[in-house]
Amino acid sequence: MLNLRFALPMALAIPLMSGIAGCASDAPPPRSVPMQFEFHSAFLMNLHHFLVDAARHRGRIDVEKWSVPPTADEMLAMHEAVTFYATSFGKRDLLFDNQLREIKHALARADDERQQADGLGLPPALTEVLDRAAPVYARCLWESQDRTNREWIARVQVLQARYGAQIQARLERIFESRFPASIRDDVVLTTGTFSGAYTDAPPAQTVLQIGRASCRARG
Repeated sequence: MLNLRFALPMALAIPLMSGIAGCASDAPPPRSVPMQFEFHSAFLMNLHHFLVDAARHRGRIDVEKWSVPPTADEMLAMHEAVTFYATSFGKRDLLFDNQLREIKHALARADDERQQADGLGLPPALTEVLDRAAPVYARCLWESQDRTNREWIARVQVLQARYGAQIQARLERIFESRFPASIRDDVVLTTGTFSGAYTDAPPAQTVLQIGRASCRARG
């Protein structure tokens, strides 16, 4: 089983495999500059992926371990949101579907604390669904999920400071490519997919799923 120590090299390697870095040269490569990881625990990004996951796993919303139990009206709002996501996005690929990529990048332009989707340029129907679900998610689940995200980020930042430069240098030699100067890393509990994390560019952005036991393990 993977432990947290392997989260860093995987996060470093993903941008390379996504074609973000440049091509190799016959000349000696310049000294590598450590890539900056811009970690985020963003409300709307997490809500979006929470609903993607619930839509792809029938009945999961009904067994969710809420921090605060939702009211009947709140559960109705969440069921409506899950139904919308299932109908609109279904099994569409988070990485290769152009609309889903545009949605992700629009959400990334919002402040981490923002809880209102209106004004982000999202499709109107999606905006309405997110704005109905947001108060429920904020009251009943977000505080605990945000805390989990931030605790994970803190642990990974310690490992990144300790091992990041040497891991990056080795991977750059293997792939004969340079890493980008920085990459946005959105931390979410789940993405609703088997692969979990995914990366695209431009701009360089990774969504990291940390809800699996292997990702939550101590480094």
